[in-house]
Amino acid sequence: MEMFFTRIVAVFTSIFTMLTMIICPPDAVTPEFPEPSEQVKTTFDEGEYVMGKNDLVVAPYGNDSNDGTLESPLKTFEKAKEILKSDSSAGKATVWFREGTYYIENTVAFTANDRENVTYRSYPDEKVSFTGAKEISGWSKAEINGVNAFVTDMPIESDEDYFRSLFKDGKRLARSNYPKSGVFKVSGEPLADESVPGSHAPDFFTHALAFYADKNDIIDFENPADVDVRIMHFWRDDLLPIYSVETPDKKIAVTFNCAWDAEDIPEILSLLEKYEAKATFFILGQWAKNNPDSVKMIAEAGHEIGTHSNTHPDMAKISAEENMAELSRSCEYIEKAGGGYPKLFRAPSGSYSSELIKTASGMGFMTIQWDVDSRDWKDKTAGEMVESVTKNVRKGSIVLFHSGKKKTLEALPQILEILKNGGYEFVKISDLVYTENYTIDHTGRQFSLT
Repeated sequence: MEMFFTRIVAVFTSIFTMLTMIICPPDAVTPEFPEPSEQVKTTFDEGEYVMGKNDLVVAPYGNDSNDGTLESPLKTFEKAKEILKSDSSAGKATVWFREGTYYIENTVAFTANDRENVTYRSYPDEKVSFTGAKEISGWSKAEINGVNAFVTDMPIESDEDYFRSLFKDGKRLARSNYPKSGVFKVSGEPLADESVPGSHAPDFFTHALAFYADKNDIIDFENPADVDVRIMHFWRDDLLPIYSVETPDKKIAVTFNCAWDAEDIPEILSLLEKYEAKATFFILGQWAKNNPDSVKMIAEAGHEIGTHSNTHPDMAKISAEENMAELSRSCEYIEKAGGGYPKLFRAPSGSYSSELIKTASGMGFMTIQWDVDSRDWKDKTAGEMVESVTKNVRKGSIVLFHSGKKKTLEALPQILEILKNGGYEFVKISDLVYTENYTIDHTGRQFSLT
């Protein structure tokens, strides 16, 4: 009864309050909202995209005298950076790069004078790349020993100058290295009667400036304006691990990161033996310490063992001294367990830096990444893993798997079966990579220079 009375009172109170507001409305209050920023809206396939009033646009076809809008973009990254630095009072800004390749001649340094509230992004759905290559211009048609060619005078600024890439319409052509292996080294003047070779001859380019590309390798072009030729020159400080290897053979490396359980190791080894596959296992020091029998089993089966650090930290974020300790300690445990002393290293979670690669190299390790991920660590279905691997493998691929993942055992036999039937041979990393006279391109693919 008391509860019923309380509800009746509440209802009458609400009605009384509503009538009071209608008869005697409160004084009008003007709400305060921040002034909206000016915005330019452009429609894209994926929906509506908003550009703020402080944003700038950069495009290969732009001009640094422009105002940096969509209709009138800037030409260079450096100019956008300069404009934003001069307006330190402005709010957040984004520099949008339109599709194409941008050439940066000098190292870009950010200092305390640069704004911190600036984001640099590629324009939606457009591919953007940066390079430190310098352009070679002034081409003209000529005939050399009966062969039509384009020629130009090119001053040699450094012994480290070399041909690296071809570009067409501002975009890098499909393969980044010409000829099929090596680079065109620039180190001397060609002889007057020196002929353009009729087929790939990498050694020729170690002593001559002549440039030759096989017609089967690149898009046909009829005049110098169709293709931009550039040489690299002290432009990249970053070091890369090896993601894959350029090889004429249908060889791939199957690799396993061992940081979780070890129960599946016997079955993994059995599957590898069934398909006549050799593999490389990147093992944590602590995993080796806790599973010495598994380490010994892997080694005795003829597989290769590399280090995956000792405790699985983010090695790109710790000091060189800490990284050295991680590597040394892990190898001690691996060697003690019967796995030998590793010469290969894979960073935990694939997180690396130039300093880490330098540290590892200084200790005698080659840093290995991968170009094909089974995604077993994402708990994908066996079918998804099979499709992911078999559709992306190519000659020289390095494939990533993990021990201790249930779906790996389900997918592995299908993957090995499909690839073996496709003519692939499964080899250890040390039987795939080049250990000397090699270069690594911007994708992490290793090429022999011999």
